[in-house]
Amino acid sequence: MAEWSNARAWRARDSQGSQGSNPCLSDNFLLLVIFSSDTNSMLNGPTRAIAGLNLMIKTGANPINKYLVFPHVFITCLIFGFLHLAEAGPQASPNTQPGQEVEYSQNLKQGITKESREEENLPLAADSYFRFMPSSGAIAQSGSISLDRFASEFSYDVKASNGLPVEFIVSLSQIDINNSTIIKFPAHLTAFSFQAATTLPFFNFYKTYLRLELEPSWYTANWNFRGSSFTVPSRVILIWQRNDKFTLVTGVSEYPDNNTPVLPILGFIYAPDDKLTFNIIPLKPNITYKLSDKWSIFAEGGVTFEEYFLKNKREGKVILEYHAGSLGSGLKYTFNKFIQASFSTGALFQRYLGYDPDKVGKVNLKNGLYTEFRLQMNI
Repeated sequence: MAEWSNARAWRARDSQGSQGSNPCLSDNFLLLVIFSSDTNSMLNGPTRAIAGLNLMIKTGANPINKYLVFPHVFITCLIFGFLHLAEAGPQASPNTQPGQEVEYSQNLKQGITKESREEENLPLAADSYFRFMPSSGAIAQSGSISLDRFASEFSYDVKASNGLPVEFIVSLSQIDINNSTIIKFPAHLTAFSFQAATTLPFFNFYKTYLRLELEPSWYTANWNFRGSSFTVPSRVILIWQRNDKFTLVTGVSEYPDNNTPVLPILGFIYAPDDKLTFNIIPLKPNITYKLSDKWSIFAEGGVTFEEYFLKNKREGKVILEYHAGSLGSGLKYTFNKFIQASFSTGALFQRYLGYDPDKVGKVNLKNGLYTEFRLQMNI
């Protein structure tokens, strides 16, 4: 989801580290080149099963009736190599030193480093937030629009029999639209996705890891799960852990059905001490300072760019784009190792709701404010 700001993010842990440590992700800048192909042959066994998720070809019998995601020869080759690496077990990785295990959670979208849930035997996590955005007037036309967003994500970490870490994530989001302009918008924009992801050592590069994500999703209105609203975004992410204080993240996100099909991922996490952390990672960079074991303050920014696939009586299939930038600050309270809550407020700018094709209508919104409440739980 384009503005998902999951509090579970990249994390590293030393299985023999002391309690209260705040390890950070952390040594090589790597360039990703993604190759596409319309064929996927000469694969067998588990490689074929995984590659099959990455390629679904349009056929008359397929109700989705489109390419769900562009196949990547590059990804397929990497998966094939890692399957052989995984057969030797996790001890075969040159990236992992004796007594140390490194794991990274699912999303880049908030990037807070934290101790692994598995260390506390907490494989299940939930993250929910509500954002209230009061009414803002339209630019160059009459009327106004107010937006409210509710989103939740539920994740479960497992390990395959050979030690391969796998993460399964289910997420949902709803934006309620109160519209008084002449442009017709649905009352609710809704999204539902299921994601599978894994993080693996990147061949023989020291402290360098590759993350693969596949996210079948529906972006639609009013929870109408049509085949035309189905898409399969994917991400390939490289993580370079320079040291205990600095981590570089680079990669690419692919949205095969969107008007902007490819977006780069580039950012870093820097923790100069146990109190201050810079999570400069899209889509929601933030800076956090711990006041105490319970209280933290933070500054955050973000960019929302979402596309929903709708039906229009005159135009047929249309794409509704929602774009917004945000900048704010807030306060977080940690109740215990299971529960965290935060409150933030800030400004919204460069906002619009608009259809593609343009002739269906577009509304540019004036700058506004937002208030957000978030609850995170580890179980």
